[in-house]
Amino acid sequence: MNGKIINFDDYKNTGIIIADDGVQYSFDGKDWIERYAPKAGDNVDFMFNGTGSINRISYQSSQSQASTPPSLLKEPQNQNISTTPELEDYGRPDNSQYDENIGSLYLAESNYGIVDWTKKVFSNYATFTGRARRKEYWLFYLATIILSVVFGFMEGFFGGLLGIGIGDEAISPLILALVFFIPTIAVATRRLHDTGRSGWWQLLWFIPIIGWIVLVVFLAQQTSPQNNQWGLPAKRV
Repeated sequence: MNGKIINFDDYKNTGIIIADDGVQYSFDGKDWIERYAPKAGDNVDFMFNGTGSINRISYQSSQSQASTPPSLLKEPQNQNISTTPELEDYGRPDNSQYDENIGSLYLAESNYGIVDWTKKVFSNYATFTGRARRKEYWLFYLATIILSVVFGFMEGFFGGLLGIGIGDEAISPLILALVFFIPTIAVATRRLHDTGRSGWWQLLWFIPIIGWIVLVVFLAQQTSPQNNQWGLPAKRV
């Protein structure tokens, strides 16, 4: 059956297709079989599974996973535009804004610093779905260490000036640890998803030394290039 994608949330890995008969269907990214990320406005073919949901979604122009998105096929050729592989694959700049597809997100995040990644983690404070790249996890982890040191110094310095004993200060590293606990677990879950693993692997923290080493190796691994049940790769690989 034919239709058009009217919405796709690359972070949640879900979208909506309106069929030629006017009926709208929601779909999951794991049912998208093409190489490139789905994008609003793409014309697609799809099938129905035994439960009445749609699956096997592909571009109308090709059933091949190596096909090029219609949005790129329609793009006019301009020999005066200097491009990079990232822009060729995922869209080019237009008035300082990129095409609304996953490529624009990858390109934007390539310039993120520690503050940007920390903001992103806190914007997904208790989000245990989706995927997170290595920079997102490790720079957030670095931010927690830096803030712990800063808050600890402030606690000792101001506590000494005011003659306040340990545990009586208004600012406590314990409070900071509680604030960071949920987003730390959440971003680690998304990081494991990005390597193709369940977030439950974090239980290895309860196995001293060996479990810690294994988990650190998992968290440090490169993004898995395949789409999986948790969404699209967290970065272009």
